Amino acid sequence: MKTIFGIIGIVIGAWIGEWENDPLSGAAIGFFIGLLAGALINTKNRLLDLEKRLKQFQETLVDSASVTTSPAKKSSTTAPDFGTGDISEDTSEIDTTATTEIPKPSAAQIASKATDVGWQSAADAHIPDQPENRMIQFIKRFFTTGNVVVKVGVILLIFGASFLIRYAAEREMLPVELRLAAIAAGAIVMLILGWRLRFKNANYALVLQGGAVGILYLTVFASAKLNVLPLTLAFFIMLGLVIFSCLLAILQDSRSLAMFATAGGFLAPILVSTDSGNHVALFSYYAFLNAGIFGIAWYKSWRGLNWLGFLFTFIIGSLWGIEYYSPEKFATTEPFLILFFVFYVAIAILFAHQQPPRLKGVVDGSLVFGTPLVGFVLQSALVQDFAFGQAYSALGMGAIYTVLAAALWQRQVDGMRMLTESFLALGVIFLSLAIPFVLDGRWTAAAWALEGAGITWVGIRQQRLLARVFGLLLQIGASLAFFSTIGHPHGNLPVLNSDYVGSVLIAIAGLFIGLNYYRHREAVKEPEKDLHYLLLAWGLLWWFGAGLMEIDYHLLAHYELNASLFFIALSFLLATVLARRLGWTAAEFPALFLLPVMIIIGLIQYYYGVNPFADLGFIAWIAAFVIQYRILHRAAGSWRHSLLEKWHAGTLYILIFILTWIVAHGISRHVTGLQNWDHIFWGLVPAIMVFAVMNLKSRLRWPITEFAPAYLGTGLLPVIIYLGIWTLVVCTRSGDPSPLPYYPVINPQDVAQLFALLAAIEWVANWKKEVIPEPAFVQRLPVIAAIGMVFFVWLNSLVAHGVHFYAGVPYRAWQIFNSDLFQTVISIVWTLTAFLLMGLANRLGYRKVWFTGGALLGAVVLKLFIIDLDDSGTVTRIISFMSVGILMLLIGYFSPLPPRSETRAAE
Repeated sequence: MKTIFGIIGIVIGAWIGEWENDPLSGAAIGFFIGLLAGALINTKNRLLDLEKRLKQFQETLVDSASVTTSPAKKSSTTAPDFGTGDISEDTSEIDTTATTEIPKPSAAQIASKATDVGWQSAADAHIPDQPENRMIQFIKRFFTTGNVVVKVGVILLIFGASFLIRYAAEREMLPVELRLAAIAAGAIVMLILGWRLRFKNANYALVLQGGAVGILYLTVFASAKLNVLPLTLAFFIMLGLVIFSCLLAILQDSRSLAMFATAGGFLAPILVSTDSGNHVALFSYYAFLNAGIFGIAWYKSWRGLNWLGFLFTFIIGSLWGIEYYSPEKFATTEPFLILFFVFYVAIAILFAHQQPPRLKGVVDGSLVFGTPLVGFVLQSALVQDFAFGQAYSALGMGAIYTVLAAALWQRQVDGMRMLTESFLALGVIFLSLAIPFVLDGRWTAAAWALEGAGITWVGIRQQRLLARVFGLLLQIGASLAFFSTIGHPHGNLPVLNSDYVGSVLIAIAGLFIGLNYYRHREAVKEPEKDLHYLLLAWGLLWWFGAGLMEIDYHLLAHYELNASLFFIALSFLLATVLARRLGWTAAEFPALFLLPVMIIIGLIQYYYGVNPFADLGFIAWIAAFVIQYRILHRAAGSWRHSLLEKWHAGTLYILIFILTWIVAHGISRHVTGLQNWDHIFWGLVPAIMVFAVMNLKSRLRWPITEFAPAYLGTGLLPVIIYLGIWTLVVCTRSGDPSPLPYYPVINPQDVAQLFALLAAIEWVANWKKEVIPEPAFVQRLPVIAAIGMVFFVWLNSLVAHGVHFYAGVPYRAWQIFNSDLFQTVISIVWTLTAFLLMGLANRLGYRKVWFTGGALLGAVVLKLFIIDLDDSGTVTRIISFMSVGILMLLIGYFSPLPPRSETRAAE
């Protein structure tokens, strides 16, 4: 890689020089500028490299110091104690001649020794650099190591030769043949001198030889352009220079000279091109050059030379293909592409074999992976007009790499495992690529997903990170391949179509990988330990997406919600069962989402007025509730108890909601004459459910007794609150019992309201029993007071309904309020209520209750003087005052305020 920048400069310079009819000077100037540009660009990398070496040097010094001082420390700690006596008198007897002074090393010695240690450690641990790093290091060494003066002198000499040729040509001082011959003779003298000095000063000699070869290249090129030599003859002379230079390089073990000669060989047909377009001749010549590189690779592991040949071969070949290739030239082009591909696959294998023992098996990643990549791209361009041409090409390349991997594996060569795995990975990749060229995206996605699952499984079992990453990338590729088919026709056959099967296989592959990550989570890297959660979510999304899309495609709209509920419920049950059997704990928790799904579907059906049991909904909902309780039962050992209580309560709520709606919807719409009764069942059914739960607690230990807070305690509080609100809201309705006659209290609406109030009373009354724990955040007395207030409102509505039905007053708030009969009756009702409260308080000794009754009695008196007094002449008002007065007298006699002491004793 030593001369790549210079070679690029030559090509660009010659190309620009053509504009000024002076390609020779342009090539020379481009060579020099290319070298300088590369050096400037990579100065930063040089500094970073120096800092790295300095750090290694410092660490080596620290390690060396710790090793040398440790024995001394050990001896000092174990030395015997000779006392602390006075030794001043005995100093004269000490033999000074026996004392040896340890010389202190100088700073230069330390630096020299440390440098030796540092370079030894660096050399021992050296691994061949990447091609671009080698290029950078060459330019750095070119301008910083060796005989820099000679190198710059040769460059200046090349410039001088090009300037001399140009100067002489412009002034016609000498015949052009003589000028070129003189320059060639000078180059030959340089070459001979360099050869003679190869043992005395090897670096100097190689610089002279390289410069001489460069001048000879330029001279032949100039001779061809100036029509001194025929282009064909110039081409063969350049070919001879290539062979000669390579021989010199091999004899002297000079990588740079070989690269310089090879670069000149690849540029020769470009520089002396006749524009004949004879690609067979061009590629035959390049095949000859690549055969030479292959021969050198048999003995030398010159990575830069291999990479240089690869670049020139495929870049120039690609440029020719872009400009000149047509399908008619396939038969004369394909063999050369195959030949070049085989060359560089073989060179990559030779490179791994040629490494020293400590680096045996180190692969040239650029060639190992670059060759199939570039080769397949060019092959695809050649066969794009053939049916399944790309599929066969991918299949062939996959087979080649798989066979190579098998052959290397069978030979069991030491250190070749990395190359074997690389070839195996390439084989799998190209075999995978063959699939989309034959099948559509959905089947491709399925194949890639299963393949990725298998590769990941192998990577997990064998602890191969690269295999695991590739398997996961295949999952992503599978999803992209599947989504690329969106908008394509969907299969007419339910379930057995490419869309559903492809999606399900992607889901199964993701779940399989997740399960294996979970089982071997201790054997993978730290970032991968929790990857099974993501893969679980990935697999479930594909599973549910596939099923719901299939339902959407193949079922009528009014069946979709119920079918979706049934599918989701069965899927969660299957996930729970498999999670237990496979030991995958995380797979049990997605079943948590069944309850939210049931709630959402129930609300959607309610919003659109759809009967949940219609269109086979009874199957879906019954199955959903059975599965939900089955999941809750199995989750007793894995979910937190507090979470289970919440989910039991939520399940009870949706059960009450669905049953209430089914009854209300069914009776109001399917029973003749009961169209106005639907609101009644929205309170009656929940109240019946409360009574049922309360009375089944002794029979159903699971789930009612085991989760008593959810079914009997706090969990029922929302239901009780709902019943109270429903009772208040229904009070605003007229309560028409048609087709039945209206009777106070025993009409359907009043019965339902009373039943709701009794359910609330039953719930509170059971708090003190052992089975039903008292809610922690709810106090008994406020709840009883709230129930009493709701009962009082219902009592007033009972009066309003009686006035409406028997007095013919329209059931509107302002008309009922302005009714004299209503005002009279509620005055009596309020007073009777106060009488009952105060009498009960007197008997039980509850002063607070007595004051409540007193407050109500005060409200009655206030009402009489504010509202009833306006029409004191009417009979109803007279009855109001008289009745209230008599009742107050009775209250004062029978229900006086309980004594404080008795109240406390009672409390």
